[in-house]
Amino acid sequence: MKWRLVVAIATVILLTTVTGWVIAQGVTPPQKPVRQTTFHIDGVDAPRTVDELWQLSMVVVEGAVIDERSANKRDLTVGGEMAETVMTVYTFQIERVLKTDSRTGPQATTIEVERYGGVVDRGAYVEERVERDFPKFKPQKRYLLFLRGRDVSAPYWLAGGPNGAFEIVGTTVLPMGKARGSQVLGTLDIDHVEALLAKQKGGV
Repeated sequence: MKWRLVVAIATVILLTTVTGWVIAQGVTPPQKPVRQTTFHIDGVDAPRTVDELWQLSMVVVEGAVIDERSANKRDLTVGGEMAETVMTVYTFQIERVLKTDSRTGPQATTIEVERYGGVVDRGAYVEERVERDFPKFKPQKRYLLFLRGRDVSAPYWLAGGPNGAFEIVGTTVLPMGKARGSQVLGTLDIDHVEALLAKQKGGV
């Protein structure tokens, strides 16, 4: 499935100090204004059940964000113009592997996940692109992730976009997507989610 990235209008220019996260992305000027742009992605799978979400994913893990880096791309369009895609790759320290594939086994310690959005130094200002209704992953925060892979050399993607991401706060599981399958998991604590997914793995 090919996703269509729809860039929305730019919002206000934030005249503030560029955060440590922006600096970590390689944007060195500490006092540049930040211009925030929101965008929306069409065509994201919206699983209606936990089983559908499980089937969409190749890997399911729990982990905490330990690093992030810019992965912006420039590609030639059909019309011969250069188009820029702003991306961020997050590295997670794996706490538990709930579903494995040929790349990520039970003993895996880290995993990379790529998302649309990030920062670009435009010279006079820093542009920050943020996905509408899907906040950035936060450093050191814990997440439950349903992931898909493209090839062995590329980071994973979220299965169902925001519907494949859940923030774990204590024992509470907070769905970042709005699909029914995601919301079901949001009614359970992490122990019950793990038990439910273990049944999915066992096919019972």
